[in-house]
Amino acid sequence: MTIKLGNLVDWRVLDGKSLAFAAPDFDKGRPRRLRLDLNSEFGCNWYIRFHRLPIKNMPEYVLGAEPVLGEPEVFERFFAFIPAGLETVEFTFGGDFELMPVRPDECEILYWTSEAEEYWVEGDGETFSTVYERQPRNEALEYVMFQASQNQLRRDKAHAAELAAIRAEIGAMNGRQSGIHGQPPAEHQEPAAEQRAAKAAAPKAVRPEGAGLAPAAGATEGEDETK
Repeated sequence: MTIKLGNLVDWRVLDGKSLAFAAPDFDKGRPRRLRLDLNSEFGCNWYIRFHRLPIKNMPEYVLGAEPVLGEPEVFERFFAFIPAGLETVEFTFGGDFELMPVRPDECEILYWTSEAEEYWVEGDGETFSTVYERQPRNEALEYVMFQASQNQLRRDKAHAAELAAIRAEIGAMNGRQSGIHGQPPAEHQEPAAEQRAAKAAAPKAVRPEGAGLAPAAGATEGEDETK
């Protein structure tokens, strides 16, 4: 196992009872990501202490009313158990807070935080940045560009209408030319065998009993009775 300590001069000794973290002045409430490197002789519990301003009218504030802040409240809760040796803790928090270890006597703790890191860039002093100068407005050019955009919109609308008409005409032609040589499609005709089977399966008319033949053409009812 390899233990990387880096530059030993950068490690700081935790002399007091707590380790304070101050948020930047330009944004006190925005959460920031922190990294804490610890090198401890013994394992110990760590607690966090921070202040918070409660909002009394939380439902009304959500609906758009002005927030009403109460008195600042102090919260102190369990943070983490960090074992002995070299450990790294990463977390996110917004605002000012303190980390307090509950350590046994004569326990030395070395720490290093990401907020203490310094960044620098070495250069020769020459810069290539220039200040951007805003150009004066040209109202005539802006009007021409506006007219060009309006013309382009009109052309797009006309083109879309032409495409819609072409698609409609193609759909109509496909409907008319679904048969042979552009004729309407032929009706479905059943085969002769199926037609005979359908006739045989059809119910036949039943003649009532005692019904005779129809009288011949020209005969009267009286003539039928005499005969």
